Amino acid sequence: MLLFTGRNQLPLTKNIQNNNQYGSNEGITNKTDRLITELFCPSIEDAVNEIECRRNNPALVKKVEEYLQGDIPEHFSRSEPIFYLSRHLATPNYEVAHVIEMTESYKYDLIVGEDHKGIFVANNELKISLGKLPIFQGVSKSGEEIIENVTVIDFATSQGKPMDEIVTKFGEGLPEFHKQIFESVYPKVPEIMDESDWIDRNQRSNILEQYKKMLALQCVHGVMLESYVPNELQFVKEVVSPAFKAIESEIGVRPLIVEHISPELEITRNWNSYPPSVYGYIKKLTSS
Repeated sequence: MLLFTGRNQLPLTKNIQNNNQYGSNEGITNKTDRLITELFCPSIEDAVNEIECRRNNPALVKKVEEYLQGDIPEHFSRSEPIFYLSRHLATPNYEVAHVIEMTESYKYDLIVGEDHKGIFVANNELKISLGKLPIFQGVSKSGEEIIENVTVIDFATSQGKPMDEIVTKFGEGLPEFHKQIFESVYPKVPEIMDESDWIDRNQRSNILEQYKKMLALQCVHGVMLESYVPNELQFVKEVVSPAFKAIESEIGVRPLIVEHISPELEITRNWNSYPPSVYGYIKKLTSS
């Protein structure tokens, strides 16, 4: 049975105080802030201009190919660079809506990479929202964002399983469920690519080495859309920043990453939440 677990009211921008609606900034200093901001290009326009120059540098293209030993995913091997968002599963939340809006005026394709073999754990905020969907239902009289949570999996039996082994309460696999709701919201764009096999070949069990390979792709083949929040500082320190610096040293250029949700924008809403149309789609599933 599908579980509609009630509504929450989350303040929108005008009600946020002290810029910490979604968690404390304890431990954030100018130094740690720079650790994050130094990863990003100044703007998406700068990133587009830079990658166009790099694609016209055969020696640089060859250097990336040699580093990756020729193992470049098909969607990164196109005649034009791509915009790239990497997530556990592609799903039509407000983050994706924002990325589509950011990139739609440019000629490059937007690709959302996903990993069907990634392990589901219930202590990861992004993964939780794949099994318990927070759906936007409007704004209250007091200006609060109304969220209805819809649980589509059994968390107890899903814990520790690969994504492609989890079955929803509708009897379909979790990746397929998210693909269906994605296509119900965005029938044409962006493209969704399962990168599980590429991750398997590129050191799935070693996240630092895996990130080096992924960031190497962003040197000439793609522009990555990403952001990091305060509670991800340890991950940035231990994985992202070392991988970034290693690739910059090895390839000779900086991986191209654009911050798609700034710290100021991050606190304005729950970016993992879904538009109301997803609620209607799920209700149809429950009645079929």
